[in-house]
Amino acid sequence: MPRAFQLYKYLCNVVLLIALLLQSGCTTVTSKSLTTTANISELTTFQVNGRLAVIQPTKKQSAYFYWQQNNEDYKLTVNTFLGINVFTAKRDKQGITITTSEKSYTNSAPQVLLFELTGWWLPLDELNSWFKADLNPSQGDITMYESSYVTGKVKTFTPFCPQFSCPQSVSITYKDYRNVGQLTLPFSITVDVDGDIKQSIRIKIKEWL
Repeated sequence: MPRAFQLYKYLCNVVLLIALLLQSGCTTVTSKSLTTTANISELTTFQVNGRLAVIQPTKKQSAYFYWQQNNEDYKLTVNTFLGINVFTAKRDKQGITITTSEKSYTNSAPQVLLFELTGWWLPLDELNSWFKADLNPSQGDITMYESSYVTGKVKTFTPFCPQFSCPQSVSITYKDYRNVGQLTLPFSITVDVDGDIKQSIRIKIKEWL
C-alpha cells in the first residue's frame, strides 16, 4: 500500500505539471503584449505577417512574409505564394544569418547582405520600429496625420541614412492604421527607394499577433 500511494502521488504530480505547462503554452507573451501594452515603445515582443511586393523598373516580385520580434532578436521568413522559401533572416546573440535555398550567410551589415542576395533594399535591423511606426525626430524627418481618425500617427518618414547605408533617397509612407488591443498599428506601409536601383516595397499587413 505505501508503494501504491507513492506511485499515485507521483502520477498526480506529473499530471499537475503537464496541466501547468499546457496552460502556460496557451497564454503566450506575444498575445499578452498586444492586448495589455498601451505604449507602442514598450511593445518589444510581437509577430506580424502579410504580403509584400518589391517593384523595380524591370520586374515585380511578390511574397508572403512572417516577422517575429523577441526583444532584440528577430526572425523574418519570406516565402513565395507557392510556399517556396525565398530567404530567412535571423538575428540572435550569435549575430545575423540569412539563409536561402542554397546556403547560409553572415554579415555585420544585414541590409547590404540582403541586397547582394536578393536585390532588395530592406534594412532588417530597422524593421522593428518601422513596422510599428515607432519613430522619433532623431531618426529622420517625420510628418503626422492631423485631420483623420489616425490623428497624431506617422504619415511619412524620411530616415537619416548614414547609420544603415541608405541609397540616395528613402521615403516611407503609412497609409492605413487599425486598432489592435490598446494600440493603433500600421497595416499598409510603402518604402520608396531612389538609388542606383529604384524600387518600391509595398507591405500589406494581414495581422498582428
